[in-house]
Amino acid sequence: MNILWQNNQTRQTEEHQIGHVFVMTGADPNTPWLDGCISLNTKGFIKTGLDLSLESLITYGWPLARQPYLLETSLP
Repeated sequence: MNILWQNNQTRQTEEHQIGHVFVMTGADPNTPWLDGCISLNTKGFIKTGLDLSLESLITYGWPLARQPYLLETSLP
């Protein structure tokens, strides 16, 4: 499959043969409504797993005796 993409600064267009596409969503998080409910980082992304500090877990009332799993938030 041939894909075209354009550099938004130079307006230069390139064509490449691509077999797979990975779409990244959430680069601009829409999470202000979660503030105070679960732990967010300074950019507004949801903290999960090892990114959750002991302080965050205490602040958000982590109820379990174990640490959060890899993609688990401060609210199990």
